[in-house]
Amino acid sequence: MTRRRIICDRYGEPADVLRAERQPPSEPRSGELLVRMLARPINPSDLIPVRGSYAHRTTLPMIPGYEGVGVVVEAGDAANRSLIGRRVLPLRGEGTWQSLVRVPAATAVEAPIRLDDDQAAQAYINPLTAWATCTDELALGEGDTLVINAGGSAIGCCYAQLSRRLGFSLIAIVRDARHVEPLYRLGAAHVIVEGEQPSVAATTATSTAELLVAGAPLRQPGELGSVPESQEGIATSQPHESQESMMPSEPPRESRELRGAIDALREPRELTGGIDAPRESRELTEAIDLPREPQGLMSAGERLREPREWMSTSQQFREHQGPMWGSEQFCEQQGPMWGSGSLREPRERISASGSPHESQGTMSVSGGRSESGDLAAAVAALTGGRLATAAIDSVGGTAGAALAGCVRPGGRLLTIGLLSGSPVPWPQVSKRTGVQVGLFHLRHWNGRVPVARWRSEMERLLHWMAAGLLALPTPTGRYALPEIGVAVRAAERPGAGKILLTEEQ
Repeated sequence: MTRRRIICDRYGEPADVLRAERQPPSEPRSGELLVRMLARPINPSDLIPVRGSYAHRTTLPMIPGYEGVGVVVEAGDAANRSLIGRRVLPLRGEGTWQSLVRVPAATAVEAPIRLDDDQAAQAYINPLTAWATCTDELALGEGDTLVINAGGSAIGCCYAQLSRRLGFSLIAIVRDARHVEPLYRLGAAHVIVEGEQPSVAATTATSTAELLVAGAPLRQPGELGSVPESQEGIATSQPHESQESMMPSEPPRESRELRGAIDALREPRELTGGIDAPRESRELTEAIDLPREPQGLMSAGERLREPREWMSTSQQFREHQGPMWGSEQFCEQQGPMWGSGSLREPRERISASGSPHESQGTMSVSGGRSESGDLAAAVAALTGGRLATAAIDSVGGTAGAALAGCVRPGGRLLTIGLLSGSPVPWPQVSKRTGVQVGLFHLRHWNGRVPVARWRSEMERLLHWMAAGLLALPTPTGRYALPEIGVAVRAAERPGAGKILLTEEQ
């Protein structure tokens, strides 16, 4: 038996330097599992090391891939043999772009039965980054307002869904009005659409209860565009740390009848460990065979007890290398739109002067790319002049600098990506705005928290995904590992959506 793997033995453009090869399989060492991979996404963060951005901490040759899902086929000494034959997420071990992956048993997280491979393969980078930044880093809760750019990206949609779970208000900035209604349905309180017009407008959300209904399928065929059939192709062992499925707009009658019970599942009490969930919620969990909420997890309102490390000097920004840190992001032009259909009722638009007027079915909200004052004015209008509690920047450049102006003095801004490719002089921006700026690296966060807690947080997110309370992108393309060049080109094409590397049939 041999294994296929994707190798990077020189830095450069991924489509040019990545190649597939066959190698004898590795035996799992003590405490390790051997996982036969089923699917793994191509994330922009997977390609950053291939281009050499992390050359100071990567060794060639390397195998890319941070996440994916597979089946345990072998267990080394001291590993749990009961996992053989079960699906797991092989995380923080070898790169996942290979057919057989060795992973420490401690960081192999079992995938819930009700979670399909497409969703499970993407369950790590974006959901955990969004969760860690909202809870540990920013401690967001009731009464807080978070503003983000790249709101139409995969992680932006994770933030929208978490805003409902944690109780904070989300203001999402997007460049394409097609993201507006989906973001409202996912939980955003306001959406600002950047445009070329000088006026600034925003809208407010309506009820999104119909989105999160247990028993309703995560996707409707054709709702987000068809997924191409798997194509013949290939796919790597050193890891690098670094989404669109929609509920039907009109759930079936029996699903609507469950809405009250699902509302109970969303109560904050569920976050304390499941045992405190209302009786009806526990009965529903048992009825639909979902895993209970992991025990001993941090409550939604709990504040981080360890010190924050906020960046204030240029020296501390030296890691501001490469196009992003920690989380997988992609341009708002990528991916199918989250949901379809027009807005169901008129929205209130707010002009630059703050006067409301009706918008009939679409959103036109403008300018932060160069008019940072307009963007700040829009956020001020939406928050009664208070501005946002915190911000998360995925773009950098002028967009990142403009985002800082949307946060009240003394508030916090986390930078997790650099989609624009242009760094921001954060120390100067921080001095000018009075906003505390910090960098977030998922790799660093993983190293700070105990493995037991890390597993609990992953299990929490997987539990929500299995219950239909957190949705990730529907893949738009599938390629076998030998087609890595074609697959990478497809993934980097604007509007490509989420591309998966799968196994040959």
